[in-house]
Amino acid sequence: MEKTIELNQSQAVNDITVTLESIELTATGMTVYAFGTLPGYTSPQGNLATSPFMRALAEDRVDGGVVKQAGSAAMQYLENGARFIWKRLDPIPRGAQELIFRIRLSFADKPEELLGPWEFKIPLE
Repeated sequence: MEKTIELNQSQAVNDITVTLESIELTATGMTVYAFGTLPGYTSPQGNLATSPFMRALAEDRVDGGVVKQAGSAAMQYLENGARFIWKRLDPIPRGAQELIFRIRLSFADKPEELLGPWEFKIPLE
């Protein structure tokens, strides 16, 4: 399947808002873009050690099939939050109906504790 899906779907869990921005589907793989904001977030201004976000993990599932681990996202720290980017995920087969993308976050002060999930159901038709 090859297309770009603009979503901008937001969910809040425990005062943390995650927005699934877009998904790029190509024959060679999928890239997912999300954005996270916290109350009182301030940009780490080049010092990533002071960012509250430690990692963003995700998993995906197509048409109720096997859950696949998307791994940890690359992060871009911005003035108002952090952008999470998952690259080189498995391609979505032609004819697929629905993608479920689930995100969990951990923070620098409690890296072992995963928060969320933020679960997004994306129609692919």
